[in-house]
Amino acid sequence: MKIAIFTDTYLPQINGVARTYQRLLTYLTGRGIGVKLFAPSGVTNAEEDTGHTVTRFLSCNFFLYPECQISFPNYLTVHRELEQFRPDLIHLATPFLLGLTGLKYANSHAVPKVAVFHTDFPQYLDYYGAPWLKKVAWRFLRWFHRQADQTFCPSHDTVRLLTRHGIGNLSIWRRGVDADQFSPAWRSAEFRWRHGLEHKIVLLYVGRLAPEKNVDTLLQALSIVNRSCGHLHLLIVGDGPQRRELELLAPANTTFLGYRSGTELSRVYASADLFVCPSVTETFGNVVLEAMASSLPVIAPLAGGIKENLFPGNTGLDCLPRNPFSMAAAILRLIDEDGLRRRLARQALEHARNQSWDAVLGRLVDSYQDVIHGSRSRQLGAGRA
Repeated sequence: MKIAIFTDTYLPQINGVARTYQRLLTYLTGRGIGVKLFAPSGVTNAEEDTGHTVTRFLSCNFFLYPECQISFPNYLTVHRELEQFRPDLIHLATPFLLGLTGLKYANSHAVPKVAVFHTDFPQYLDYYGAPWLKKVAWRFLRWFHRQADQTFCPSHDTVRLLTRHGIGNLSIWRRGVDADQFSPAWRSAEFRWRHGLEHKIVLLYVGRLAPEKNVDTLLQALSIVNRSCGHLHLLIVGDGPQRRELELLAPANTTFLGYRSGTELSRVYASADLFVCPSVTETFGNVVLEAMASSLPVIAPLAGGIKENLFPGNTGLDCLPRNPFSMAAAILRLIDEDGLRRRLARQALEHARNQSWDAVLGRLVDSYQDVIHGSRSRQLGAGRA
């Protein structure tokens, strides 16, 4: 089996989708499955692009989401490389120019194709002053996804969203977590000492600093909690266009750490005590699962894909969307009830240990094979007719 993947989000970008495709590429090549990935330009180390597995094209930042690149592919290059590679299936991870290039090749060569709905860009339009574009965006996404043999969604909530907008042939492709990279074993007294956190309850947020992530709600909640709790500290990992604004809004007991990756990120997760995710726009929320694997109870609104892993009273506590008072109440409860915090941490860890990448990606490969076989059966049927 040979798979050609078209994605506008890949290394060296730092986000959940980029890490997912790094993981997928490693999984496929490790099992002898041929893979060719088309991605935006970027400075990477030699190992990541070894063997011409990755072909890169000139790209620029997407205006709504600067961490997402919009590539400008050369169709002749794509056509030449795919004619040599001869894919059995095209995997479209972006509906933009790079994905359209893959779609064109698949349609003109009768290659089966799957698409993935990673990001709810129409919802982002509410945060960027362009809600009037939502109907146009959904019309385009319907046209794009209806051409796929199957569209993968990261959560049941996303399946319901796409169904409401007239997109069918949907199935779930969940996300996994690396239990070695994200583990309570990475907890570091030295890290806590270095940041002056030895006697603190440490809250953690990991993610993009942008309007659609609602980090301002978290900072407002922290200000409320500070009125009755003096031993709390918030660590914020990530960057983005709203960072300067959030730094001005943040209470003094907040530290912005910028981007972290690898063992640095593992250490930050495991050295915290609570994880808070204020976003209501997640289609899955990889960071929630990473926090749970690090034995952190999660506080978040029950919105979007977060519902796949947050079970109130089991793996964390829920709060009302965009409501700093509700979030503050949940934080205070876990500060005051040490036994509850420890129980939720244990149960969050137990839940995360059952979400391995091997199992998740194994099911994806099974879906690939089903789509390929279904396409071949239809072609044989058409030939007999």
